[in-house]
Amino acid sequence: MTVAVKTRHRYSDLYSIMDYVLREHRRALAQKLRLRLARIIPTGITTTMLLVAMVLLVSAPFQLGATPRMPADIDLILHVRLAGMENAEAPRIIDDYILFSYLPQQPQNGRAPQSPVRADIYGTSADQPAQTVRNPRYVGVVFEHENYRTTHVMFRNEQGVHFVLYRIPEGVTQLRYRFVSDGHWSADPQNPHTYSDAHGVRLSVFDLPERPTELRSPLVHADGSVEFTLETAPNRRVTLVGDFNNWDPYMHVMRELEPGLYHIRLRVTSGRHGYQFVGAGRRINDPLNDRRLHSHDGHDVSELIVP
Repeated sequence: MTVAVKTRHRYSDLYSIMDYVLREHRRALAQKLRLRLARIIPTGITTTMLLVAMVLLVSAPFQLGATPRMPADIDLILHVRLAGMENAEAPRIIDDYILFSYLPQQPQNGRAPQSPVRADIYGTSADQPAQTVRNPRYVGVVFEHENYRTTHVMFRNEQGVHFVLYRIPEGVTQLRYRFVSDGHWSADPQNPHTYSDAHGVRLSVFDLPERPTELRSPLVHADGSVEFTLETAPNRRVTLVGDFNNWDPYMHVMRELEPGLYHIRLRVTSGRHGYQFVGAGRRINDPLNDRRLHSHDGHDVSELIVP
């Protein structure tokens, strides 16, 4: 099998070859190794490729995550912030995701720079060489509740910071995880909360905040007033629109009762109404209400019935 590699960098070492295999052929190659191990060499795989594949299967978790992709519901402002990150930080919640980030240890001696330059080798001061530290080409995060079988591959921005947005899992109150950097497993250096398992392996720990177990929206009261509730990202301006306010996005601003939990109560006339929430420049239907109807412009909106 002949493989054509098109890249602006020459694959001159083992890590580069590993990076290429991970990006382009990891699933197909892993399947061939599992099902046709005895027939690999006759198919034209070179000795070097076979060696690299065996190293990957031994050092990486059993199932590699897909090529990293940014979630579709992340807004442009967050994209820009992540692309401009200069330092790793402890895990934190953003919308429905947890941000994990990793930055290789930077040179600390002499006048070495305190932040990485845009290269694989961190830079030096003008008059004093600094210790060189190689930026890993492959970094991922694995979790105990997934039995460490899936590696969630991280992006790397131009500042050398690796990061990934991991969707908050259902039914999990605490995440125990480790980083995988070019096959080497380690705890999160930015997270001081750790745990040692029965084998003495040190894991990083992130406690998820308690989420409301039961939210209902809309709630219609006997006096004709209606309560609307929305759970989304904190510190946003969220408004309620509907045919009862002529779809005006400025009339009814919802109040943030606690971080990420928005609420409003108002009187609505009897009948069948359509409504939506407006936040971050877009309209969304009520995630707590499964009823839908067609609005005057033909879109599906949430349905409210007031007796």
